[in-house]
Amino acid sequence: MRTTTEDLEHALSSLVITTTSSSDDGVPISTPSTSTGSFADHEAPSFRYFDPFPGFKANHQAPLKQEFGRLATFMHWPKKSPEWQAQRLNCFPMEYVHFYGEHHDTNLQAWQDLCRDIALVKTPPSSIVQCKKVCSKIY
Repeated sequence: MRTTTEDLEHALSSLVITTTSSSDDGVPISTPSTSTGSFADHEAPSFRYFDPFPGFKANHQAPLKQEFGRLATFMHWPKKSPEWQAQRLNCFPMEYVHFYGEHHDTNLQAWQDLCRDIALVKTPPSSIVQCKKVCSKIY
């Protein structure tokens, strides 16, 4: 079964990364992740898709879908416009591959990580088919 952009968007839309930042007065702020899996374990979490947009600073504590919406507003891309759709088709797969690997469709570990991240399961299923079933229940 092929993973579509819609599948990727759903998989990534609720993921939140834990980061530490500083408030205006220099006090560190840390927001806990909603995930127990590998997505939150990355040492330097970032949404790479947003890097080439000068003036836009992604909030790494927010869900990817929300940040894409903020970027679309920032860039004046009307929702469902050709530019919005083209950028969305770039964003979600790029971030999915960034966090789950290039061969995610056939990589059991990647699917297990995704199960931990979006389904918040401590012990993910032992097959890709079962992982997909767990993930499909979330979205």
